[in-house]
Formats: sequence, structure tokens, C-alpha cells
Amino acid sequence: MLNSNKKYLLFFSKVNATSEGFKITNIDGKIIADGSNTFALELYSQLNKTDTNVFFSPISISTALAIVYAGARGETAKQMEKTLGLTLHSRRMHLAYEKFMKELPIGKKKDDTELTLANALWIPTNYDLLENYLYIIETHYNGSLFDINFKNEEKALRRINKWVRKQTKGKIEKIIDTLPKTAFGYGLIITNAMYFLGSWKEPFEKEKTKDETFFLISNEEVPVPMMYQQERFGYTERSNYQVLELPYTNERLSMILFLPRTKGGITDLEKKLNLKMVEEAIDDIDYQKVKVYLPRFKFSHSLELSRQLQILGIEDAFSEKADFSGMTDPTEFFISQVIHKAFVDVNEEGTEAAAVTAVAMVLASARLPPKIPVFRADHPFIFLIYDKPTGVILFMGRVMDPQE
Repeated sequence: MLNSNKKYLLFFSKVNATSEGFKITNIDGKIIADGSNTFALELYSQLNKTDTNVFFSPISISTALAIVYAGARGETAKQMEKTLGLTLHSRRMHLAYEKFMKELPIGKKKDDTELTLANALWIPTNYDLLENYLYIIETHYNGSLFDINFKNEEKALRRINKWVRKQTKGKIEKIIDTLPKTAFGYGLIITNAMYFLGSWKEPFEKEKTKDETFFLISNEEVPVPMMYQQERFGYTERSNYQVLELPYTNERLSMILFLPRTKGGITDLEKKLNLKMVEEAIDDIDYQKVKVYLPRFKFSHSLELSRQLQILGIEDAFSEKADFSGMTDPTEFFISQVIHKAFVDVNEEGTEAAAVTAVAMVLASARLPPKIPVFRADHPFIFLIYDKPTGVILFMGRVMDPQE
């Protein structure tokens, strides 16, 4: 039975990406980035349980949860701090988040690269949130506050989904079908939307894209349009996987790909995947000529994350035990759903997320030419879209079937 003083708090995260460093010196910013990246990899470990494609924006989800955390108190806040890696004092954390977000190239279109992030609170008409909470969201998270009449459900849904379409350039049409409602009234809705459009620094030539075979984890074979080029890229390798960096025209942003050596090796790779492994691989990247085979892929992914977040440790926030007394007095909310939608399109020109000529060189001396590495992504792989100055993972996913 629900308590009469409890109402739903429902928030959504929506993201879109398309693709065509130095580390931040501020210690607080590094803590924010590390917390988000650790959360990204832990959440990924909960999303890879089936043999399907995965795509999500950890920074988008983290930001939406941080907005919720700003109103959390007691054990609810402690659980969120632990899961999200929020090790700073709350006030300092909000200031650090604000500064960290300003470090990202958000809203600064440059070199055919665009990254936008927007937050919004949809507040039922005549419902009061604490002034201090609203101040934190507006000041530190650049959140927009919308007073909305939930009693006119059709109009309210249309307005929220219109905001979503605008923020994701139409790549995600709708994020909500019904309003959060109980017998005790309507709840608060928090939305976060992120959009990325980037062109490759070294685009693939469409003429060189050929139909080739992609080997699924099930040992099935499917035809895919395979892009190809030979160029100087960031590359490193381990005994059981290869790592490739494909920069965008705005070189602070790049796609990092982790490719298992064997066609069924993604399961073992995922078991070992952690922040230290990712950071060490990126640090070891060296620019050299690489023969790159990469399938075109385009897919959307819709997630309801309540179960995964509870497994990761955010439990009270989803029950009557929730303490969001920093948001409203008396406390009236718990989280009912966490909905995240993501879209990625990777092609010859670049990536949207709302995500070569072979030359044999002959040396004049008697030494044999160095062997050019071949990065052939014809089987499942993991990919990140990464901001080098801050060190934060903006998007993360895996391709199990490019045709899915």
C-alpha cells in the first residue's frame, strides 16, 4: 500500500548521437568525471546481459540523477552518493558539477561538431518545491523550470515530448506516453536530453564501402555495409583485444573502439572491463597507420533503468523509504521510473547520437617495412564517445548486430 503522503517522482533521460587531450586539472572536476565513468561501466555491466545492441549516455543519466540527488537526504542520499561516485560534500559537489559542465563543449558548435545538453523540471500547477532546491537546479545545472497543468494530460504530454524532439533535433520523437499519477495526485517529471553530431576528422570514402560478413555471437553470419580506410589513427593492442581511436573534426572528441581478438571474445572482454583498463588503454594509444574496417550501424535503444539502479545500490529512492525532503516539505516523492532513450548513427561522414586506400610502403633501406595493423570490426565490439580534456565518457555502447 502506498502512503498517502507519497507521490511519484518520474524522470527521463533522452539522448541522440551521430558521427561523421589533456585532463582537467581541477581535482573536483576529475572526481565528477571518474564518478560518472565508474557508474558508466557498472551500468553497462547490468545492460549487457542479453545478446543485443546497447547504447546509452552515462553523463546524461548521471546528470538527471544528480538533479534528483540535490533533493535527497538521509539514507536515500547516501545510497545515491555511493552508486554515482559523489564523494564531495553536497554543496561542493553541485559547484563542481556546474564547473565541470562548463568544461564540456556544450552549445559550442565547432568544426561540424555539435554537443547539446538540456535539463528540465516539469512541475504540476500549484505545486510548491523548496526555493533552495529550485535555486540549485537553475544555478548549478542550468535547468529550465516549467509549470504544467497535468490535468490536461494530452496537452501536457504533447508539450513534454515536443521539448524532447527539439532538444534531440527530432531524432527521438517521444519519451513519455502517460503521466506519473497515483490516487494521491500527479508527480514531478525531470527530463535530461543530450545530442551529439560529429564529423570524422578522416571520413571514410563511400566508394570503398562494400558488403561484407559480420559474425554474430550466435555464430550466425549477416551481410553489412563495411567501411574501409587506411590512415594514421590512435591505436594500441593487448593479447586479447585491440583499441582504435577515431577523432572527430573537433579533436577533443573521439570514438574509442574495443575489439576482441576472437569473434566470440566480447563476453570475456566485458568481464574484464573496468575504469582502470579503459584509462590505461587510452593512455597507451599511439598514432600509426592502421587498416580500418568498420560497419555502418544505426539503432535506437530504449531503457527502463529502475531495476538496474536498484541492483547498483540506489534502493530507497524507489520505495516509500525515499527521503527527498530537500526537494519538498514534507517529503512526498519517490522514483517510479527511470526511462532512457538513445539513438546512434555511425556512417562514412561521422556520428550522430540523439553516436581508405591501402598503400604498401617500401623503405629505401634493407629493413622490412613495419606491419600495418588491421582493425577489422566484423564481430561484436564496444565503443565509447569520449571527451579528452575532461576525460569523461559521453556515450557508451556495443554493437552485437549492425542490422538490428
